[in-house]
Amino acid sequence: MKQLLLIVASVGILLSATGQTRFEGEILGAKNENLLLCEHFGEKVKVMDTLYLDEENRFLYHLNPAAPNGLYRLYVTESKWLEFVLGYNNVSFRTTAHSPLETIDVISSWQNKRLYKYLRIIDTNAEKKSALQQFVEDYPETDRLMKLSKKALEDMYDQEQGFLEDLRDDHPEAFVTRYLDFLYRKPKAYYLNENRTIRKQIISQKDWTDTLLLNSDAYSRSLINYLMLYADPDEGREKLVMNYKVAIDSIFSFIPDGSPVYDYALLYLLEGFEQFEMEGLIMHMIKNYADKCSETKGKLENRISYYQKFHNGAKAPDFICTDIEGEPVQFYDHVHGKTLLVFWATWCGHCKQMNQALKQIYPQLNQAGVDIVSVSLDDKPEDLKTYLGQADLPWPVWCDYQGWESPVAEMYSLYATPTMLLIDQEKTIQGKPLNMNQLVYMIKDIR
Repeated sequence: MKQLLLIVASVGILLSATGQTRFEGEILGAKNENLLLCEHFGEKVKVMDTLYLDEENRFLYHLNPAAPNGLYRLYVTESKWLEFVLGYNNVSFRTTAHSPLETIDVISSWQNKRLYKYLRIIDTNAEKKSALQQFVEDYPETDRLMKLSKKALEDMYDQEQGFLEDLRDDHPEAFVTRYLDFLYRKPKAYYLNENRTIRKQIISQKDWTDTLLLNSDAYSRSLINYLMLYADPDEGREKLVMNYKVAIDSIFSFIPDGSPVYDYALLYLLEGFEQFEMEGLIMHMIKNYADKCSETKGKLENRISYYQKFHNGAKAPDFICTDIEGEPVQFYDHVHGKTLLVFWATWCGHCKQMNQALKQIYPQLNQAGVDIVSVSLDDKPEDLKTYLGQADLPWPVWCDYQGWESPVAEMYSLYATPTMLLIDQEKTIQGKPLNMNQLVYMIKDIR
């Protein structure tokens, strides 16, 4: 028994010496479900690890010292999650699987205690604040209830902003202070009249230089909120695009050029407008703001290059590759009409899903006169051949087994898999579908 205690103590000392912080929790009623711990980078969450509950619905996890300090998301179920500040101190909590957010009890650390205490204040005040703001906006200034409503709003303002002021006084450099301050610090005028002009001013006057907040959703939430201030549901798409151009120009006027936050904002907006097929906005950003990035390397550089070269109407370049047996093949020799050029890899889960979806609609593609040219970015022949033997794809697959170092990947400035280009018989790009629905829609428009 003494030897076991010595071993446990030694492990604890070793983990402390290597800078690992403990993350532990108890989730009542979880029925031994596995949890997903995800790293935050803006709106994106990347799965870091799977956490396993024991028979008492508890888990213990040691955060890798190389992991960035910041906000992390813990998925309790597919649709329910909690967020924690990790990397600074040991974290412990207790909650229920049925209502994890509503029932959470943070035992430690102090940053997470402050985080959830403030979020509860915000949630409690939110419904009352909305009703009172509407009352203040609609009723005459001389009404007795107007004074009471304003006083109630001012009391909520003092409660919320007083909490933030105390945090700034006690822990000015702490992550939770900077995070909450960025998202929730507001002038009193905002509480009395939450109009668009004031909201735009609030967002534009924030500190957009704090790189620590890149490991959170602070910047992405603010960017979305700012764009929404320029959106009008009653206006058409053309007007919406014009409004968003104004918003984009404003955003890049208050985020400092050449900063990591500037790079993040550009990439985040590019990805967002890509999802909604707003190529005009993408080209507007690339034309006016891409050259002001601090370091356009890797993914951002390739994405910018991809859109500069491969916009709709551009020519898809010819290339020489090899089939899976090593025999040379030339792209243009296989373009006789409408062609879907697909870049993918077996190590990409989304690519495998895409291949199965393409296989299901392949008869429909054939009927529409669309051929598929499929180029794999695999670098291990055995992986590709094993997959193809199981997938039974009805179209040929090419691969030079050079992965991302493939000359074809460089020629097409590939930054992600899967990537699809729909071209016509003149080798002109007609569309860049992101999913099957977009692909089917685009096929109908190509003559």
